[in-house]
Amino acid sequence: MNKTRHTIVALSLILGILYFSLLSDKGGIKEYQTNKDYADVMMNLQQGLIDKGYEIEKVQPIDNGLAKAGLNIKTYKVIFFNPRFTLEAIQNKYPGFSALLPLSITVAKEDGNIKIVSSPFKFLTNAAHGQDLRALIKLWEQHSDNIIQKALKQSETVFTLQNKAASTSM
Repeated sequence: MNKTRHTIVALSLILGILYFSLLSDKGGIKEYQTNKDYADVMMNLQQGLIDKGYEIEKVQPIDNGLAKAGLNIKTYKVIFFNPRFTLEAIQNKYPGFSALLPLSITVAKEDGNIKIVSSPFKFLTNAAHGQDLRALIKLWEQHSDNIIQKALKQSETVFTLQNKAASTSM
């Protein structure tokens, strides 16, 4: 495995574990649960991101890394995506913030249920230095929420949506 790939896998593993560990205090992270088909949900999420103008950077399977760490989650992937039309402007105006990108949606299947977790938008908002960037993050959060809800509605299997969202107040 080359160094870049190893770094991406390690970073993905850390991010995934961080996302699920942060769920305990619900630091503004939204979690959804459904019993829909995993493949349908993944396909609908990716298509929703593309339709909304986001560029998918990578779909990173995390299950192998978790298995090596002693955790047994069979199906676990992180979709890394960037805002296609604003990324270059963000990198130019806020180079430090661009290190916090790409955005992500984490999808894991456990005990017959699928958990979907969005990027930690409250963290991103707190790290943003400009009002224009905070407004953009709010838009990304709304898009993410809408994309997840639409993906769940489009899947063929009957489901129960459980939006376990914490307050996103600053």
